[in-house]
Amino acid sequence: MRALVVSSMQSGDAGQAGVFTTPLRSFANFNALVAEVRPRLDKVRQPALIVHPRNDDIASLKNAQYLQSHLAGLVDTLVLDDSYHMVTLDQQRHVVAERTDAFVSWVESGNLAKSQLQRVIKAAKNDQSRIASD
Repeated sequence: MRALVVSSMQSGDAGQAGVFTTPLRSFANFNALVAEVRPRLDKVRQPALIVHPRNDDIASLKNAQYLQSHLAGLVDTLVLDDSYHMVTLDQQRHVVAERTDAFVSWVESGNLAKSQLQRVIKAAKNDQSRIASD
């Protein structure tokens, strides 16, 4: 899958897989967005699902750790061991889909039963420990 995406990007077929490089204006817009959002993370009290590959070739896993420690609500974190930046297309896309479906169902249920809460906290602690060890 990775080879197909890279090949499509390099061929200039942006409609298939996106662009191979990121325009400078996009970086500027991204940095402006980060500057606006970062100081407000502690105001986000809704449950959040963070999905990040351990070996992301674009973004550091430290970004996930930062969000995990600065969001005010419950955070469920999934660190993928066999995926790169495009997690919804890569090797573990089925894991991403299943975890996302479970997370959305859990949030929709409005049920913060003790066992579910403990599961989320345990998963977050395990992932945070794994992040810290990297």
